Amino acid sequence: MTGFIAIGATIWAVLAWVGHLVSALFALLQPTLAHRRAKNPNLPPVSILIPVHHDEPSLVACLESAFTQDYPQFEVVIAAKDASPLVVEIVRRVMARYPDVPSAIAVGTEAFAASPKVDNLAGALDIARHGLLLQQDANILLQPGQLRRLVAEMADGVGLVVAVPIGIDAEGVAAKIERSFLNEYHVRWLLAGSAVGQGFGIGKLMLVRRSALEQAGGLKAIAHTVGEDHALALALAQVDAKTIISGEVGIQIIGRRDPVSVWERQLRWMTLRRVENRAAFVGEIVFNGSVAAFMVGIAASSAGASFLPFFALSLFVWIGVEGVFLALKDWPRSKTTPLAILARDLMVPFVWFAALFRKSVTWRGRRLPVRPE
Repeated sequence: MTGFIAIGATIWAVLAWVGHLVSALFALLQPTLAHRRAKNPNLPPVSILIPVHHDEPSLVACLESAFTQDYPQFEVVIAAKDASPLVVEIVRRVMARYPDVPSAIAVGTEAFAASPKVDNLAGALDIARHGLLLQQDANILLQPGQLRRLVAEMADGVGLVVAVPIGIDAEGVAAKIERSFLNEYHVRWLLAGSAVGQGFGIGKLMLVRRSALEQAGGLKAIAHTVGEDHALALALAQVDAKTIISGEVGIQIIGRRDPVSVWERQLRWMTLRRVENRAAFVGEIVFNGSVAAFMVGIAASSAGASFLPFFALSLFVWIGVEGVFLALKDWPRSKTTPLAILARDLMVPFVWFAALFRKSVTWRGRRLPVRPE
C-alpha cells in the first residue's frame, strides 16, 4: 500500500509542477499569439453597457474611462435596476460632464434570470442601439484606446471577445489575497488556455456581437445560471460564434476587501466551476501549490527523506515561479505578495471542499441557487 501511495503522490506532484510551469509559459506567450490572430479593420458603432449597484471609490473613474474612449461612434448605457439614489446621482453627474457622448440610464424591472446581473443588463440591452455591445463592470477601468483594440479583435466568426481582469490597488491583507487569486492564479490559467485556442466567458469586460447573441436566444439563453458569463460562451458556441480571450487585459480596481467577502466570492466562483466546468473544478485541486507541495513531501518521505524540508522547498519554488511570472508581466506586486500567494494556496483546498456539495451561492448578501428549481 505504501508503494502505491508513493507512486500516486509522485505522479500527482509531477503533473502539478508541469502544469504550473507550462501554464506560466503559455500565459506569457498569449499576447503575442493573440496579436497574430485575424483582425477586424472596421470600427462599427458600439454600445457600452455598465451595470451599477452600489457606490465605491473607483466608480467615477471607471465610468469616466468609458466616456473618454477615443472611438468614432459609441454610446454609454448605465444599467441601474437596483442602484441606490446616490449611485444614480453620481452617474448623472458623470453623464453631464460628457454631453457629447450619447448616454442613458436604464432601470428595467424584469426579473427572469438566476443572475441579478442579467436582470440588470436586460433594461440596458433594450435601449442600446448598436450592433456591438461592450459589457464593462463598474470596477473596471478602461485603458485609453482600449475600445478600438477590443473591436479590432472582433474578426469574422467571433461572437465574444473577453479581456481577462487583473487587479490593482489592493488595500489590506484580504484584498491582496484576492489579487493573488486573480492575477497569479485565474488569469494565468485563462491566458494559458487562450494560447492553445480555448475561449472562456469572463464577465468583467466582454465585447459581444449582438446578432450572435440574438441568434443564440438572447439573454433568455443565459438566464438559467448565476454563471452567466460561462453560459454566454456556451450559447454562442451553439451558433458557431467563437469566444476568444483578448491580448488586452481589463484593469479591475480591487480597493479594500474583508476576509468574509473574499471567502464568499471565491466560494461562489468555485461552486460555479463545479457546476459549469467540471474539468476546471478538478484542476483547482490537482494544480494547487499547497497540495502539490504535500505530494512532493509524501513522495520524498516514501523514498526515505524528510517530509517537511521537501514540502517547504516545493512551496518556496512554486511561489518563486509566480513571482517571476508577475515580474515578466509587470503586474502589481509588493513585498507581501509571496505571503499572499501562500495564503491563497493554503486556502484553496478548504474552498474546494466547501464547494463540493454546495447548491447555492452568496452574492451581494443574497443566497442564490446555483441552478434554480
